[in-house]
Formats: sequence, C-alpha cells, structure tokens
Amino acid sequence: MKKTLGFFLLLSLTLIVSYYFFIQKASSTEEIPYPEGEWENASEDEVIFPSDRRDGLFHALEKRPEIHTMLVIKEGKVVVDYGHGLNSNDTIYSVNSVTKSVVSILIGMAIHNGHMEGAEQPIEDFIPEIKEMENYEILKTLTIKDLLTMRSGLKWNKDLETALRGQSDMINYVLNKPFVQEPDTLFTYNSGTSNILAIILERSTGQNLLDFAEENLFSQLKIDKYEWEKQGEHYRGARGLFIRPNDLAKIGYLMLHDGVWKEERLLPEGWVEESTKIYSDGRYIQTDGYGYQWWIGKYGRGKEYFFGSGGLGQGIFIVPEENLIVVFTARILDNDDSIYYALLRNYLIDYLEIKR
Repeated sequence: MKKTLGFFLLLSLTLIVSYYFFIQKASSTEEIPYPEGEWENASEDEVIFPSDRRDGLFHALEKRPEIHTMLVIKEGKVVVDYGHGLNSNDTIYSVNSVTKSVVSILIGMAIHNGHMEGAEQPIEDFIPEIKEMENYEILKTLTIKDLLTMRSGLKWNKDLETALRGQSDMINYVLNKPFVQEPDTLFTYNSGTSNILAIILERSTGQNLLDFAEENLFSQLKIDKYEWEKQGEHYRGARGLFIRPNDLAKIGYLMLHDGVWKEERLLPEGWVEESTKIYSDGRYIQTDGYGYQWWIGKYGRGKEYFFGSGGLGQGIFIVPEENLIVVFTARILDNDDSIYYALLRNYLIDYLEIKR
C-alpha cells in the first residue's frame, strides 16, 4: 500500500514538474508581433543591415525612379519605408494582377468557412451554365484548382487577354473558348479564368466579392483604405484592387504565418503550403513556377520565396525562411520584374537581420 502511494506521489510530482517546464517554455517563446492598425518601425539599434548593402539598395532605387515605393518588413517591423517623390506606402495604388493572389486567399477563406468543399471541386457546382456550352464534356471536368493554377486547357493568348477588358459577360467569353489541351496539363497565363474565380466566390458565399473580402480579410487585418473595380455585374478577379502597400504587406504577413492572424486561423491549415507549391512552369515571367495565383522563385542555398506580380511592376514578395516581406509599387513600362529579384538577392536576403 505504501509503495503504491509512493508511486502515485512520485508520478504526480513528475507531472507537476513537467507541466511547469512546459509552461515556462511556452511563455518564453517569442510572440509574433502583429501590427495594431499600423506597422511598428524597427529602431536603428535593433537592425543589422551592413552599410554597403543599405547604401547599395538606395543607390539602386535612385537609379530607377520608375519604382515608386518599396516597403520592407522584417520579423514584423518596418525596416525600409521608401517613396520616390510624393509617392508613399500610405497611399492606395492599383496593384493590377496582384489582385489574383488576393483572390486566391479569398478562395481559401471560402473553403475554410465551408462555402466550398476544396480546390478539387468542379466549377460546374457554381457555374451550371456550362451545361449549355459546346465543350461541356470537358468543361464539366474543370476544377477550381485548374483555374487557380492556370491549367484550364482553354484557348488563350495575348490578344484575348487584351480584349478581355472590354467584356461584360465573363462566363461566356472565357468558358466558350475551345480547348487546346486537356485540363491540368500545361500552364497558360489567363486573366479570364481569374475573373471566373471571382464569380465562383460570389456564388459560393452568397456575397459579392468586396463584401466577402471586407468581412473575412480586410476587417480582420484592420485594413480600411481600399477600392475594388467591377467589370460588368461582378468585381474583377484578375485585377482591380487598389490598396496601400502598408496593408498589402499585412496580407503577405497572413500568408507568412500560415493563414493565422493574432491566434485566429483565417485560412485552412496547410493552405499556404498548398498554394505555393509549383504546379506549372514559371518561364512566363522568369520564375521557377506558379502555384495558386502565386509565383514561386528560388535563391541561394535552395531557399524559396513566393510573390504576387502585377502589371507595370506592382509586387509583394514573401520570403518565409527570412521572415521577410517586400512590397513594391511602380510604373515599369516593360513589366521587367528582374530588378526586384536583383534587389532582394543582392541587398536584402541573407543580409538583413533583427537583433534578438
């Protein structure tokens, strides 16, 4: 009896001590610094940024006045807040096709909230009109994932991309195109299918795209300065979002932390990893590949970053291993994003640190 009592006392003591060390370890873990409305600026004392890299970065920016703003967030704090002339990271800008990446996030939120079953769900569940279309037998096999990865197989080219801007009936214009390959086969850049994703969002949630974004994304992240353009009856899914770089960085921060914002999960667990896998060839803009409306690139030692890219040089880059977010707005007429790859690799990645 005494041995049994002694055993239980020893077991109880062991559990108490284990619990104590668990609590100590949990409490000593550094909390993620989410912005309270606005970002906190890192002080000069806590930033390690070699002077040759810092000077090189600003010298490179001075030589490229077409880059209007650059915002660098390292470990949740602003390290670089650059604006050329009157441009500012506190002003809303059209981010063009970065809109696609935001729509991808909203698709994830719709899945998380039970409005959709998942990325493999057929688009026919939301667009029954395809039953009346000539290519129905193939169209009925199309999934949300096929549209997210731009592997629909539908005929598309630069002329159709340009003509898209004048269309009001998006469903007929995009989905009545002939198939030139089987779905889920090859990548073809297609803003039309991104607009179809926006329609699917509206039909699945019962809300227009902007209302759904306001309720589930913008309000959660305390984003209150934005605009979103319509095309015909629907909000645009391929472009049309106007937002501050400061707020676009918050959206990147949500992705950086696996869809969790201040301990609340807003995206399905694993959605960020799923979204940023390489499903398609990325040669369209000289990258390593394409995910769910996100581009994926690699740099030294096998590390990866993913980014949203918009016409004329709008961009948001997320570098998970570096806890780094970089946002650009610009007017680069030739749409050459290579300057951004160079800025990140030559001056920021592997050089910028926050003291512990």
